[in-house]
Amino acid sequence: MKTPLNSALTMQAIEIDYLVWREDEYCVAQCLNVELSSFGSTEQEAIEQLKDAVRLYLQDDDDIPAADKIAHFAPKRFLSIGHELLYA
Repeated sequence: MKTPLNSALTMQAIEIDYLVWREDEYCVAQCLNVELSSFGSTEQEAIEQLKDAVRLYLQDDDDIPAADKIAHFAPKRFLSIGHELLYA
């Protein structure tokens, strides 16, 4: 799954990998590239919340370029595995 994330500041494409699974009444989205996760009532809501969290992480005021903050890990076995194109 690839979806661009737009940022009004700079437009740099970053690809993120994530897993989504259900925990009780919530769906949890876990980024595989950085140690961030989020949740929502639906799978799509959890993914959107995760993309917002990753975008905020990448916009941090440190001097590290956004692309250097992203690592690539082998996905594990969960209910769904997604892949997004992120602009930060």
